Amino acid sequence: MAPEAVNVLFLTHYYPPEVGAPQARISELAVRLRALGHGVTVLTGMPHYPNGVLPPRYRWRLLVREEMAGVPVVRTWVYPARNAGFAGRLLDHAIFTVSSLGGLPVLGRCDVVVTECPPLFTALAGLAIGRLKGARHVFHVADLWPESAVALGALRSRALIAGATALSRFIYQRSDLVTVSARGQKDALVGRGVPADKIEHLSNGVDVTRFRPGTGNPAFRRLHGLEGKFVVLYHGTHGAAHGLDSVLDAARALAGRREGDGIAFVLVGDGMEKRRLAERRAREGIANVVMLDAVPPAEIPALINECDLGLVHLRRLPVFEAVLPSKMFEFMACDRPLVMASRRQLEADVQRVGREVRGREPRAEAREHALEHAGQGAERIYLPLESLRLFPEGRRRPGAEGL
Repeated sequence: MAPEAVNVLFLTHYYPPEVGAPQARISELAVRLRALGHGVTVLTGMPHYPNGVLPPRYRWRLLVREEMAGVPVVRTWVYPARNAGFAGRLLDHAIFTVSSLGGLPVLGRCDVVVTECPPLFTALAGLAIGRLKGARHVFHVADLWPESAVALGALRSRALIAGATALSRFIYQRSDLVTVSARGQKDALVGRGVPADKIEHLSNGVDVTRFRPGTGNPAFRRLHGLEGKFVVLYHGTHGAAHGLDSVLDAARALAGRREGDGIAFVLVGDGMEKRRLAERRAREGIANVVMLDAVPPAEIPALINECDLGLVHLRRLPVFEAVLPSKMFEFMACDRPLVMASRRQLEADVQRVGREVRGREPRAEAREHALEHAGQGAERIYLPLESLRLFPEGRRRPGAEGL
């Protein structure tokens, strides 16, 4: 163990083999901290996200101990709710908060407990374990809660909103450190009374040894009838926050325009909105949209390298204005052009990411065009496609220049 090594416990509702941004972020951090000589353990639930189905080896088990990528993992029982419907997911999160305490007897020494929001409840277990183990608590805010749930319409009850707000305030007060994934989130928390010196910015990032320019997977195009097409790729969660109806709107509008010839939108992933989006695509006959199941994390770099344009998309809500999604970093690292439905105040952050990931700033005229048209609805997708005319070499322009 390193001379100044610490023993870190990640208490998380989400972890591989599940696929998603939190799963990738936490598992990568756990592996890298262990490689640096720190003691790392993960306490999580049985894998079931997003379809609510437990793999056979985890069924009817109250506790499972295993090792993944050299990291000890302790799993406790969950209510395996499908990622659809607020009440079921809330029950899932609440039950894991209680069941995770059942992992205490098999946990070793712990100096730091790290939890992440969402979900909010897990932090209560983190605080309790920290108190019992004499450990400090680090609370990472990926999305502001309950603000995000309120903005998306998932939480409407005034009593529940007041209760969740009070709970979040309690967690901020009792945590030893609060980390945020976007600078704007720090400003929001300071406005809520969290001391600025208690908050650290911990940005999303990308492993540039995995995500780098390279060969895609030509079989992917053949398998899905995309040969000769200009492929616009969205990969990730199909949730309420992502506003993918705008993608269908854009695809339908482009289908009737000359500049839409040969363009195919490919949506890869799963989530609570996917079934409804697929039904809408079939009902309206939107033939230039291909919807595919989520792929294993190891296949994502090749998938990105096979696309012609990346799409990073969130609904235009104030709570998301400062968010820089992890998929943006992945497209940039692979030198893929991308259209990002964002707000102009993110421009400085995007330039910084471009410099850090690919060593250069986004090309000014492409950036201005994309941001100018980052409005509401389908227009913020199909109008920025015209910025492709700025790239004389066509579809293979670098991602850091393509925003």
